Amino acid sequence: MPLYDYHCPDCGRYQEELQRMQDKHEAFCQKCGIKMERVFYPAYLTGDLPQTKGTVCGYDESLGVELRGRAHREAIMRERGLAEFVPDPQMQAYREEIKYVEKHAPGRDGRAAVARLRSEMGTKRRERNVKRVVDAAFKQQKEG
Repeated sequence: MPLYDYHCPDCGRYQEELQRMQDKHEAFCQKCGIKMERVFYPAYLTGDLPQTKGTVCGYDESLGVELRGRAHREAIMRERGLAEFVPDPQMQAYREEIKYVEKHAPGRDGRAAVARLRSEMGTKRRERNVKRVVDAAFKQQKEG
């Protein structure tokens, strides 16, 4: 069963509730006893994930602030010296090829091709991550 986050509009308290997906999503504040509002968090992307489109509003847990929109998020990230996520072009090419194969090669052969592509993609990602760690260790050793 998934956990859902709720916020009390009266006292400002947050709490998690373990509920089934088919349940009514209602929770009552343990402090005040009034009905709480369900909290929805914007997606925070890391690694090699596709970019999303749409508005960016709500509490961003990774930044620790309530966002008022995409421009506000960009200003906060600029202020903190953080870079916007840019997907790895090589991983993006793998994702596009997988989508193409899934669409145009149904059945057993298509599933086998998709499995092979996902395996190659994971191998490339691991190789890249190992290279980054080794390069960082070499750089640290050289500086120290």
